[in-house]
Amino acid sequence: NQDYLLTIGIPTYNGETPIRDSIESIISQFSDINMSNVELLISDNNSNDLTVDIANKYKLLYPNNIRIVNNQQDDLKLDGNLLNLFKNAKGQFVWILSDDDVLEKIAINYVISIIKKYKNDLGVIMTNYSECDYQLQYKKKKS
Repeated sequence: NQDYLLTIGIPTYNGETPIRDSIESIISQFSDINMSNVELLISDNNSNDLTVDIANKYKLLYPNNIRIVNNQQDDLKLDGNLLNLFKNAKGQFVWILSDDDVLEKIAINYVISIIKKYKNDLGVIMTNYSECDYQLQYKKKKS
């Protein structure tokens, strides 16, 4: 399925503490993008905390752009959860984030512009990132 240009995928397990900030950093950019280009897919690995409840609250706000896949197997681990994410993605390209990743303010628009410009020649896109503490203060720059 390629209903979207980009799937932003978040594999998670018991991510109730960080996932809210991660989702907020994504949906805060929805007003700046063509919504038909992007879906947010959260693949939950059978969490036993409030991760799915938190994700469902955001899904109610953006039912056409946020999906949640609930993995019922306890033994999927990260590898299986990632594979499940790719299997269920409806985007031509898939951008994997961790449940504690927060995007810069123009990140989605920038990635979409790169995809549109080079999409016939792309296989993989590598993005820059920075390490931050829990108050989102930069620890060190990486690229």
